[in-house]
Amino acid sequence: MAFFSLPGTRRFEYKPMFYNEQDEKRRERHQRIEREVRSENGEQPDEAPNFIHFARKQRQKSSKRILIIFLALAAAYFFLQQRFLR
Repeated sequence: MAFFSLPGTRRFEYKPMFYNEQDEKRRERHQRIEREVRSENGEQPDEAPNFIHFARKQRQKSSKRILIIFLALAAAYFFLQQRFLR
């Protein structure tokens, strides 16, 4: 009869990492060739430029929205000032 439970044993999982220079160069060549083939086919080479473009457009929209709100508030202020402060 156990009043409390002990944690089970944990398995030691060590995965050694080795640096293989030839494998790294082969991967880089493969990625470079893949990008060239995509660009020749007219596809977008990476996802990052799309994200950057999207973020830039969002900032521009936000700036325009703030400007429009500011102009509307300024127009309302001047309208009310002319109407009630005469």
